[in-house]
Amino acid sequence: MLVVGACSRNEQPLANSELAIIESLCLTPPAANNIDYMLWGKFEVSNFEFHSSPDVELADIPVVMVDFHQAQQWCEERGLRLPTEGEWLMVISNAEMASSKAGARNDIDLEINRPLPGGVFERGRLEWGMYDMYSNVREWVSTDSQTHAIAVGASFASRSDVYQQLEMNKSDRAVDVGFRYVADAVEYIEQQIAPRWNSMNATQRQQARLAIGEWKKDWRLALAAKLDTNIVDKDLLLAITQ
Repeated sequence: MLVVGACSRNEQPLANSELAIIESLCLTPPAANNIDYMLWGKFEVSNFEFHSSPDVELADIPVVMVDFHQAQQWCEERGLRLPTEGEWLMVISNAEMASSKAGARNDIDLEINRPLPGGVFERGRLEWGMYDMYSNVREWVSTDSQTHAIAVGASFASRSDVYQQLEMNKSDRAVDVGFRYVADAVEYIEQQIAPRWNSMNATQRQQARLAIGEWKKDWRLALAAKLDTNIVDKDLLLAITQ
């Protein structure tokens, strides 16, 4: 059997580019309290994302035992941020989960007693694309306090009450507290994606288009209308609107 293939050393997958994070973003709509279009991480940040050399067995597991400052710094270094409590509750209140039945989430009733890789429970996915917001690990959210922050949601060590709040010192760490990143959509596209778009090769752009294409089209079109066309070029606008 003869197998013929071809490749280019210049065609690097999106996973190796600065914009790999596009594949892990969900678009959410505006809401009350001046919440505009936002980009949310599909999953809680993993050990692979957080650590440069993670334990292979833990690579896909959400990172825990990180304090608020570490989570915040990780986000800011990538042009991202932690959600506010109001933003997090907006998602929980407005996005329906695929299933509310037991077995759709990793909480104390499942008796696994440890975090699982992000996205294990497809039935626990919210309609807007995010996984594990009802369980797995609690998530840091930002507050106005200089010393205290809140970890929201449930975890593998608690009941599945998504409206739980665990007030903690910003320097505290816990075995069931991790985090998820967000960004204001217009700002992130203009400041992070647009400047790098032209440096992506054809393969990377196609992968990015496919990822963006998973966002709800009506929201994409409305978002595109808010973008500054002096910053965002036509090719990127087409990726968002097509």
